[in-house]
Amino acid sequence: MRKPLNPLPLLAASAVLALAFLPLAVFNYDAESIICKVGSILCLLILALNQRPIFPALVAALAFSAGGDFLLELRHIGRYGPSVLFLFGLAAFLFAHLCYIALFAPRPALGGTPPLRRFGTILIVGMLALMFVVLWPSLGVLRIPVVLYGLALSTMGITAQQSYFRGMVALGGVTFVVSDSLLALQHFHGHFPMQGPLIWFSYYAAQVLLTMGVLTSDHRQAEY
Repeated sequence: MRKPLNPLPLLAASAVLALAFLPLAVFNYDAESIICKVGSILCLLILALNQRPIFPALVAALAFSAGGDFLLELRHIGRYGPSVLFLFGLAAFLFAHLCYIALFAPRPALGGTPPLRRFGTILIVGMLALMFVVLWPSLGVLRIPVVLYGLALSTMGITAQQSYFRGMVALGGVTFVVSDSLLALQHFHGHFPMQGPLIWFSYYAAQVLLTMGVLTSDHRQAEY
C-alpha cells in the first residue's frame, strides 16, 4: 500500500497561493490571480487524493470548487460575460455543496450532536433567513436559483454539524456559510468595507477546515 503524502508541503503551497491571490487581483494581474486562487484549492484536492482512505465526495467537492473559482474570476468566455459566468460558477459550487452533503449526511455523529454544533445549526439557519430577507428585493429573476443554492449551502453546513467528523468540519461548515453570505451581500446588495479579504479568507479557511477535518477524523463521537 502506498504511503500517504506528508500534508505539510501541500498545505504550505496552498496557503502561499491563497495569500498571493488578493494582491495580484487588486493590481489586475488577472491570469496570475486566477492561477493562485484555483491552485490553492487544487493543492487541497491533491492532498485529498493522496491520503488514506480516499473520500471521493471530498475530492469531487474540491474539484467543483476549483471550477467555480475559475468561472467566478473570468470576465468573458467567448460570448459569455460576467453575469452568465457568475451563474455557471454558482452551479459549480452548488454541485460542490451536494458533494459535501453526500460526504457528511451518511456519517452522523455517534452519541448525538454536541451543544456547540447545535448552536452552529441555529446560526446557519439564522444567517440563511437573514440573507433572504435582506437580498430578496434585489434578486429579481435569480430568486429561484439563489433560493436553491441557499438551501444546498445551509444543508451542507447543517450536515457538517451533525457528522462524526472532527470539530474542524463543523467550524468549516459555518465558515463556508458566512463566506457565501458575504459574497451574496456584495453581489446583490452592494460593496462593503474589506469585502475582498473577508470573502476570500473565510472561503479559503472553510475549505481547509473541511478538508483537514475529514482527512484527520476517525469513526467516533463528534467533537465540540
